[in-house]
Amino acid sequence: QEQRLVRDGTDHLKGGKSSKSKKKQQRQQSEKKEEEKVDESTNSAPMDVSPEDEPEPVIDPNECPFDGTIHDSPSSNLKYMKEKFSFFLPDKEYCVDMKGLLGYCN
Repeated sequence: QEQRLVRDGTDHLKGGKSSKSKKKQQRQQSEKKEEEKVDESTNSAPMDVSPEDEPEPVIDPNECPFDGTIHDSPSSNLKYMKEKFSFFLPDKEYCVDMKGLLGYCN
């Protein structure tokens, strides 16, 4: 006698794995192997630069962050940036550390 399989959409509930789930599992395994290869290649070389070795950034509030021109004071720098680049600080009366802000922009 010939047995006929009836697919009613409940194969996943019966514990059987469909061909789609097998393909998905195979794809996941191959992706995992690729990730392991990448991890091995990136972890093989030690890092040469540690955070302690990095030089401290130079913060100059008199330097324009857009073109690097040096000015006499932070206020003349702001005036220059406003005229040349339309850069301005809204509500600058509330800014408590103008030098720090301009240095941070660099």
